[in-house]
Amino acid sequence: MNPENKRQTARATLAMLCERWPKCFNLNNRRPLKIGIAHDLTRELGDTAIRSELKAALNLYCGNLGYLSGLKADMSRLDLHGNEVDFVSREDELRAAARLKGLKTAKAKVKEGEAPVAKPNPRPTRHGDSFEGLRRAARERKSRAAIKPITT
Repeated sequence: MNPENKRQTARATLAMLCERWPKCFNLNNRRPLKIGIAHDLTRELGDTAIRSELKAALNLYCGNLGYLSGLKADMSRLDLHGNEVDFVSREDELRAAARLKGLKTAKAKVKEGEAPVAKPNPRPTRHGDSFEGLRRAARERKSRAAIKPITT
């Protein structure tokens, strides 16, 4: 699945979550979610839940600037039915603030046209990337195969 299809699937899954649990998932008023809400979702949805799609939808919801800026210490967290079940810790607030700062910095760079270009992962090779290196590797494999002793 390509990245655009993954985003569309995450949006569709998030829309389903908003429709089914509006007291918990509200795109206009994002409140902190209960720690472990993914387990609750999996239990409630049963076999219809696809873990990767739920994870992507939760990342979309919780990675939003509004959600991150709303994570303040001692603010209540919500379960699926909108009940207050826990509180945001100071560590969670600091983690969210750091992530928010990183997102804002990245967004500013994109706006200025300075977005970092993703570098491809170099693939490890023993013989280099040249055709001659590949030929040498093939010759080595053939010579090892030709020298195998005959067992009786």
